[in-house]
Amino acid sequence: MAFRYYSAEVIRAKRPEYKGTDEELQSAIDDISLLYNSALKELNTKLDVLSDDFDKKHSYMPIHHVKKRLKSLESIIDKAERYGIEDPINNLDQVRAEILDIAGIRVICNYVEDLYTVLNLLLEQSDIELIKIKDYCKKPKDTGYRSLHVV
Repeated sequence: MAFRYYSAEVIRAKRPEYKGTDEELQSAIDDISLLYNSALKELNTKLDVLSDDFDKKHSYMPIHHVKKRLKSLESIIDKAERYGIEDPINNLDQVRAEILDIAGIRVICNYVEDLYTVLNLLLEQSDIELIKIKDYCKKPKDTGYRSLHVV
């Protein structure tokens, strides 16, 4: 698991304000890791299947490659503090509810229009719920950054 190297003792040394036992902290760390790593695996598999199916039907694969990542526990806690979540190490349920990018998948496509193809294929799935989109392809940032962020 991605958080396996996070032991309760190491976290407690950085975050002595944690009120529970080391066992409770380790269990919470392991639960987050298991949940989000499982979600990454599930979505990665779904993307593989959708891409293979699209290739079968159209002799073309819209996905060039996929990268996945799980935010580090330190990064999650730091972001929670920036979001104004009070005492995030002791409020991990609230952190999980409010921080929407604990896990992420980057889908790299050959062409911009392929991003929208993949998005539409995902949204056709009955178990996918769209929460929000930030479309930096249609309206790039001033820096020239282009991407499609989907939660």
